[in-house]
Amino acid sequence: MIETHRIHSGTARLWLNFAVFCLPLCAVSAQIVAAQPPQPAQRTINRPARIEMEISLEAGLPPTASHDWHKTLTDLKVDGVRIRSSRPTDKPEITSVGSPSALSYKVVGRLSGSNALTLPGGRFQMSDKAGLTAWLTRLRQEGPARAAGAPRLPFGLTKEQFGMATKDLSTPIGFSTVGLKPADFVHQLADVLAYPVTGDNVSAQALKLSPPLDVELRGMTAGTAAAYVLDVAGLALAPRVDATKPIAYALIPADSKQQRWPIGLPPQRPKPELAPALFETIEVELDDVELSRVLESVGEAIHIPILVDRRSLAKAQIDLTKTRVSLPARRLVYASVLDRALGAKFLENELRIDDAGQPFLLIRAASGAAPPAPKAKSAKPAAKRASDVPEKAP
Repeated sequence: MIETHRIHSGTARLWLNFAVFCLPLCAVSAQIVAAQPPQPAQRTINRPARIEMEISLEAGLPPTASHDWHKTLTDLKVDGVRIRSSRPTDKPEITSVGSPSALSYKVVGRLSGSNALTLPGGRFQMSDKAGLTAWLTRLRQEGPARAAGAPRLPFGLTKEQFGMATKDLSTPIGFSTVGLKPADFVHQLADVLAYPVTGDNVSAQALKLSPPLDVELRGMTAGTAAAYVLDVAGLALAPRVDATKPIAYALIPADSKQQRWPIGLPPQRPKPELAPALFETIEVELDDVELSRVLESVGEAIHIPILVDRRSLAKAQIDLTKTRVSLPARRLVYASVLDRALGAKFLENELRIDDAGQPFLLIRAASGAAPPAPKAKSAKPAAKRASDVPEKAP
């Protein structure tokens, strides 16, 4: 069904032709244990992972090799060391045992004829205690995959943990957010996610001071929606390894140098394929129209959420409700309408996707946009000279 949409603002006029359709929304419920942000996070400190080593000796080693390596590994805080003769089936490997809250690793290594210890991801001489210490620390803190040389994943998580976080944060938001206080958003978010959300008094105060939300995020994924809401409050979301759960989500300052969950990702598909409505041609004429109303109208027309980076606009001292734009009558695609209307006011828009691959637009101050310079005070008029006085007409 094709409709015509018109906005009046004084003498301002905006005509937009658009196809009307509805995005399916779904809510996924999950069992949650969540720490409430107004209270300091309560955590049970877990003991470091236990490491037991079984070392096989190849032929040709010095007689003292077994004793020397046993002492070296014990001094490096390996919890259990057993050194035996080699077997044909021996190969360096790490086996995980125990529970997430009481991890233990069984490591099989080999001592070669050159008296070098081969472990998954490393080969060490007895003199390389710094290297061995780093390997043991990596195993305890980051797990077998990292110790064996696997690349570091975001947030210091294992591949399995990062997959759990990605799946969990891809859950759609099933509640309305318009008018919702950020603190209440976080509380409801905790009911959507499968893993705890933890904060402290600082993050609670930041949420309390942040204004109510003026955008509808229902249907967007929890990760993208949370990243946006928290950014407005000067916070960010960061998955973490937890003592009692596989992972947890920490609320951290947005200006921290720590990694944080992003407000969506750049799309991999072509933009016209991802958001075809954004490239529909319309008749448009803007005559001194409030920019916030232009964005609202375009968002309704293309049925794609439009999020505004409030922090960047605040730094550039741009108020969408007080910024007005004009465009001469012509035929343009919606993308061009946004580019022209926003670009004239030192703003830019970017098409991004949420954690489930659904598109949205992010509006922010253009790179390098600066607050308007204060008007210079007008200089006092100089005293009139005789030559400044106009002659009387004859």
